[in-house]
Amino acid sequence: MKFQALGSHYDFAWAMRQLFATGSKRHSAQLVQRLERRYGGKAYLYDKGRNALSEAVRVSIHTDTPLIAVNALTCSVVVEAIDDTAATPVYIDVDPHTAHFTADALEKAFHARPAISAVIVQNTYGRPCDIAAIEAVVRKFDALLIEDLAHSIGQTYPDGREVGTVGDLVMLSFGRDKLLDAVNGGALIVRSQHLTETVVAPNRWPRLRTQWQDRIYPILTWKVRSFYVSGLGKALLVAMYKFGLARRSADGGINRSLRLPHWQAKLVLKRLDSLEQTNLQRREHMSTYERYFGDELVSKDGTLRAAIAVADRAQTLKELRAAGYELRDTWYDTPIGPARKYATIAYPTNSLPIAVELAAKLINLPTHSHISTDDIERISAIVRRDV
Repeated sequence: MKFQALGSHYDFAWAMRQLFATGSKRHSAQLVQRLERRYGGKAYLYDKGRNALSEAVRVSIHTDTPLIAVNALTCSVVVEAIDDTAATPVYIDVDPHTAHFTADALEKAFHARPAISAVIVQNTYGRPCDIAAIEAVVRKFDALLIEDLAHSIGQTYPDGREVGTVGDLVMLSFGRDKLLDAVNGGALIVRSQHLTETVVAPNRWPRLRTQWQDRIYPILTWKVRSFYVSGLGKALLVAMYKFGLARRSADGGINRSLRLPHWQAKLVLKRLDSLEQTNLQRREHMSTYERYFGDELVSKDGTLRAAIAVADRAQTLKELRAAGYELRDTWYDTPIGPARKYATIAYPTNSLPIAVELAAKLINLPTHSHISTDDIERISAIVRRDV
């Protein structure tokens, strides 16, 4: 059985590296220096990307009733990062062909809600948005631009600029199933000098139990995947969460005071060394999907996941599972994912019809290194029947 997520790109060697990783101040300092050189700002390392994003939102607030514009199709941790600052998200409906809002939609949002302090751009699935047009609107209304690189590290915008070199503030995620995966972690890059004066740097380590959960996650999920077909893997997965051996990726809340441990900084450096090769391989996989689906692919030109809308998601996923592909992990099967968090969020369903409809039909297809071209062709042939 091959998986979309659940540590799908960890092999046994990486699981051992994560389990026994060591690090020092030198590794954290090296990571900070590399990020600062790459993105042209001051870097801060956090234990989670969501905490870095929350700090970006906090320093961008300039009104008593702050509003933050955000994609109408996104993750619950983005909403939590905004809520934790006492700001309010303003959801902007998406273009069904890109799963991202357009500059025109953003401008309409500003006219309707002129108190918007900042705009978060997320480049869904790693597909770069039309940043030049969006940036022009943000500057026109004297707001701040926050780039969320959780899906798009190493990508290039249509105007030739690298993702992460445009915004006033930039968030990177080192979370599970991301391109710089260390199970958890993130960074904030502050590219506007005056904003650095208001940043409160993280100054505490995560609890040892939390760090232990991050260390053992790759080896546990490797075992889950290895024994999944027999049923033992499913039992282990249930036990992982029931007995606190691991936490679900969207759980844990916001705590902006927690910094990235040195040993995880060392792992991120290792991932960063291979980022170009990783993205190259993922682009090759994406090009195979594009041969099957063309412009129907929502994530065209992306890297992290291939995404496409199907007529009957449950049936398609069932057929894929019967063929040996467990792909139920979908960004986003509800407008704010995961589905178990959606019910807790005040989402204006009636005013965001495209995001709602798209979320009901989307499935994600893997591009990671443990998926072969033959796998992609088999997956695509199954999905093609339901597009």
